[in-house]
Amino acid sequence: MAEEKDKEIPAEGEAKEGEQEAKPKGGLPKILMFVIGAVVLILIVVVVASIVAKNQAKPPELEFEPEVAHEKKLPPKPLHVYEIGNYVARLSDPEEAHYVKITDVNLYYDAEKYDMLSAELGERQSQIKDIINSILIGKTMEVSTVEGKKALKEEIKKTLNDILREGKIADIHFQIIVQ
Repeated sequence: MAEEKDKEIPAEGEAKEGEQEAKPKGGLPKILMFVIGAVVLILIVVVVASIVAKNQAKPPELEFEPEVAHEKKLPPKPLHVYEIGNYVARLSDPEEAHYVKITDVNLYYDAEKYDMLSAELGERQSQIKDIINSILIGKTMEVSTVEGKKALKEEIKKTLNDILREGKIADIHFQIIVQ
């Protein structure tokens, strides 16, 4: 039993002779791995954050049409004027006699588009006067109103355009007096 006493169990912290103290394996490498992992994670977060910040800081790329200088719209070219003259006619009111006088009757047309219209208007001047007189004597006091004057202009213009071959009348202007 003496031999057994020699083989005593060493106390914690004491090591037998010739034996080295046992150290836990992997302590330092585990800490090193955690530190490296944390550094890599921080780098990834910083890179992602900087990319997001750059995209947020930039204004969105919008496609714009190049600026075109605003072209000043020019009024249309003036129309050519053909003067017809003045007219006096008795209106067809049966109750009371009224007269209408229209002065400064001017027919307007596009001379560039209808270059032969001026000649045709000259040839048909007596026919045009007769048409205007015929239209006037068929009217009543309604021509003294704004709507009546507009209707009279449109009727004269339409009737004249129906007989013309070399072009069309664009507008007609006149002064009207009803008595």
